[in-house]
Amino acid sequence: MAARTYKYCTADDDVRVLIEKVTDAVVSDTSVNYMIDIACDLIDGKLHYMYTVPFTTTPPVVKTIATHLASYFVLRRIYSKTRGAEGNDWIVTFRDFADELVRGLVDGSITLLDSDGTSLSPKSDYGMKTSTKDYTPIFNDGDELSWEVDEDKVKDSTSGR
Repeated sequence: MAARTYKYCTADDDVRVLIEKVTDAVVSDTSVNYMIDIACDLIDGKLHYMYTVPFTTTPPVVKTIATHLASYFVLRRIYSKTRGAEGNDWIVTFRDFADELVRGLVDGSITLLDSDGTSLSPKSDYGMKTSTKDYTPIFNDGDELSWEVDEDKVKDSTSGR
């Protein structure tokens, strides 16, 4: 498997800072970089509908997501080998935090910013498409107590009545 051209975090400056006890002696840089590649691929897979990926300049929140996901993969690898799955629920918090951030980007509760704090716009073709642009709604005409069905509403609105 070829390494990614654009990585959203690094082994030494990000992942090993977050999980500082995981030194080169515990997990090699090659393995950590492999986990980073997986994390970046997952991020791109989740955000490709909204944004042009891979990002050539990493937005800070994407770096945070990548760091937490890669750390989760590294810790899962270490602790599943040594202790099994039992008692290692704390490891999942890294993944859950990253997932929460991705959901926030997708649902719009988190704005994607570049490193200067400028909002990055989603792709122009992202979002729901509708055929009702410039459409005058049928409901909400007049007082709701006097609403009635107008069989000619569409014809009336197009003829200027």
